[in-house]
Amino acid sequence: MKLNKKDKLILISKYNLDLVRQIIGNQKFINYKIECSNFMGNLEIFLMNKKNIKKNDYGFIIEDIYDISEEFKKSLNNEKVNFKKFKNEIEDYCKLISILKRKVSKIFITNFEIYEKKNLLNFFTHSRKEKGPSYLINTANNLISDFFDNSEDIFLINNSHLSNIKINYSNYYTAKFPLEIDNLRNIANNLINGIINLKGDGKKLIICDLDNTLWGGILGDIGYGKIDLGGHDLVGEAHRDLQAFLKYLKNQGIMLAISSKNEMKNVEEAFKKNENMILSLDDFVEIKCNWDDKAKNINEILKNLNITSSHAVFIDDSRIERERIKEIFPDIECPEYFDNILTANENFFRELWFHNPFFTKEDKNRTSSYLASREIKNLESKKLSNKELSDWVKKLNVKISIKELNKDNLKRTIQLFNKTNQLNTITRRLTEKELKNWLKKNKAKINLYYVSDKFADYGLTALTTVKDDKNKFEINDFLMSCRITGRQVENRIIENFIKKNKKIEIKFQHSKKNKPMFDMLKKLGFIFKNGKFTKN
Repeated sequence: MKLNKKDKLILISKYNLDLVRQIIGNQKFINYKIECSNFMGNLEIFLMNKKNIKKNDYGFIIEDIYDISEEFKKSLNNEKVNFKKFKNEIEDYCKLISILKRKVSKIFITNFEIYEKKNLLNFFTHSRKEKGPSYLINTANNLISDFFDNSEDIFLINNSHLSNIKINYSNYYTAKFPLEIDNLRNIANNLINGIINLKGDGKKLIICDLDNTLWGGILGDIGYGKIDLGGHDLVGEAHRDLQAFLKYLKNQGIMLAISSKNEMKNVEEAFKKNENMILSLDDFVEIKCNWDDKAKNINEILKNLNITSSHAVFIDDSRIERERIKEIFPDIECPEYFDNILTANENFFRELWFHNPFFTKEDKNRTSSYLASREIKNLESKKLSNKELSDWVKKLNVKISIKELNKDNLKRTIQLFNKTNQLNTITRRLTEKELKNWLKKNKAKINLYYVSDKFADYGLTALTTVKDDKNKFEINDFLMSCRITGRQVENRIIENFIKKNKKIEIKFQHSKKNKPMFDMLKKLGFIFKNGKFTKN
C-alpha cells in the first residue's frame, strides 16, 4: 500500500523522529515529511510556523505532557495542583489539535507518558489529598479521549501499549529521544498499520493452526480432555488468552479460519466438549482439518473468501510449516514467535495489523455474512435454472431499505468508498468532506442500501450517487460489498431506477480489480460505450 502522491505524513514532536521517518520511507511511503522545529518545537509552535499543509496530509503527534501543562510541572515538585486549571490546559491542547484537523485529513495522537528524567520519580496515584503525576496523566488521556469521542478523523494510539516503553537516557542526551530504538520501530510500524487500515488495505483474516497453537498438546494423541487450555497451568492459561484475543478480533470484523493436520471428528469433539474453549467452530469462516499440504488448504481458503494473501496472517507453532507457507505465499504474515505461546502472546497482543479505525457494525457481522454467503454458493453450485434461481432468491426473503446520508451512517459510507474494489464502478476514494462537497457541487443524491435476508442482517452494503436530470439518471458511483452477491440485490437496485421510465447512464472506469462489476452490469443488460453503461 502506498499513500497517494499528493499525500504527506507530517510527524510533529519536539523529539527526534528521524528513525520513524526512515522506517516509513522503507515501507515505500512517498512524499512524507517530518516536522520537528529542530526537535524543540511542540504542536503550538508547529502551527505558528508551518504554512505548507494540505488537506490530504496526515498528522502524527507525539507530545510530552510536561510541555502542555504548567500544573503538571507542579505535581512533579510535589506542589499543590489547581485541578480546574489543569483540565483547561488539556482542553486548550485539544483545541490546537482541532485547528490542525481543519488543515489535514487525518490525525494520529499518542497518549501521554512520562519520559526523560521525570521517570526517576516514584509516582503515586495520590499523595494524600493532592493529585499525583500518574493520576494527572490518566486524567489527561481520558479527557482527550472524551474530547474527540465523536471525531471520525482523529485516532488515539495507546503509546505505552504499542511501544512497551523502555527509557534510554543515552538516546535522550545524544539524539533527543528518550526511548529504546525498538520502541521507535514499534511506533513507526504501528502508525503504518493504522494508515494502511484507513486506506482499506489492512489484514482481514487469521488462519490458525490448532495443536500447540489454539491449545497445548496434540489432540489426536491425548484427547480433548487433556489438552492444555485454561486452568492454573501457565501454558493452558496462555492458550486460553490467545483464544480470547482472537474472539475479540473476530468481533471487530477480522475473519478466522483453521488449517490443521487433524481428524475433523476429533476437532468437533474438542470444540463442543472442552469447557475451557472460548472459540467455537461457528467463529471460523473456513475449516480445513485434514492431512493435506497446508499450502493447498490455505490456497483454497483464500480462494473461497476471495482474499489476497497480503490480507492474511498465518499462526502456527511449527517453524517448518511457517517457512513452507512463506515460500508459497510471500505476502502472508507468519509471526516467528508463535513457536512459543508465552512469547507469542507477549508480541501478538501488541501488534496493530488489525487496527481498524473505521470499525462499524457491518464489520462486526462480517463472519456471519461470509457464512451465509458460503451457504448461498453451495446452493448456486447445484446449477439451478433461471426460474429455479429466482424462486430460490425469493425464499431467501431478501429485504432492501434505502436511507439518506446522516451522521449515524456516514462512517460506514466512507468505509464503503475506501474499501470496495471488485463491485465498484469508478473506485474513487473519498473523505467525509470530499463526499459532502462533491454531492453539493454536483447537485447529486446518494442512496444508501441496507440489506438483510433469512441468514443475516448485512447492514449498509451498497450505494449509488445519482444526478437526477429531467430525462435520465446519471449514476456516478455504484458499488456493493461482495458479501451480498448472489442475492440479486443489484437487480432490484437497477429496477428501482427503471420503473421511473428514464434513461440510465452509469459511469465506469476500469481498474485492476473491478471486472466483476463490469460483467455484472453487462449481465443486467447494459451496453458499454465511451466510458459509460447505458440502458434506455
